Amino acid sequence: MGSLTDASSCHGHVVIKTRPYPGQIRCGDQATIVHSDHTTYLILVDGLGHGPEAERAALAAIECSKHHLQWPMSERFAVCNEALRSTRGVAMTQIELSDNRARIAGVGNVVAIIYPHDSDRHHIYADPGIVGGGYHHLHIQNLTLLPGTLLLLHTDGISEQLQLPPGLSFDPNCGAEFDFESIADQLLKQWGRSTDDAGLLLYYHNPVL
Repeated sequence: MGSLTDASSCHGHVVIKTRPYPGQIRCGDQATIVHSDHTTYLILVDGLGHGPEAERAALAAIECSKHHLQWPMSERFAVCNEALRSTRGVAMTQIELSDNRARIAGVGNVVAIIYPHDSDRHHIYADPGIVGGGYHHLHIQNLTLLPGTLLLLHTDGISEQLQLPPGLSFDPNCGAEFDFESIADQLLKQWGRSTDDAGLLLYYHNPVL
């Protein structure tokens, strides 16, 4: 299982968890965090299928994205779509964080869920298509993030019935310390499907961290 925790962002706290298809060591679900020019980039990718070819496609998408971070998001997706033509293709969602703002876009079956600390969650679904196989539209959503907002990205290797552990409150004023590593482990264990790779990314927005 892959794991990455990053508390160095000026925007908040990030945890990434990936797990290959049971019995395999190569994982088609990949993710990365990049800090550049006062912007934090969060990228979660699901290579089609599982195994070495899915991993190759996912890693190619990550590398292509990292080489084009300074491009507008729509152009970054477009260049990745061309670069991945020789692969199986991927589903991909990207988030750009700057100050208290987030820009989110995705293609394929990666789901984004927003958990404001003071209201109900809501989903942001990616546009249909495959990066490397083509898509018709890329809708970029702009959000204002209040302190205490939790963003959760997950691939289709995790059930859409996913629920956070009961009793959690992410109010930044309550003084609680959250163990996001354990929360992510619990979500992956409880909601990960046994028929696919699985990947999730948690981002907790609290600029005062």
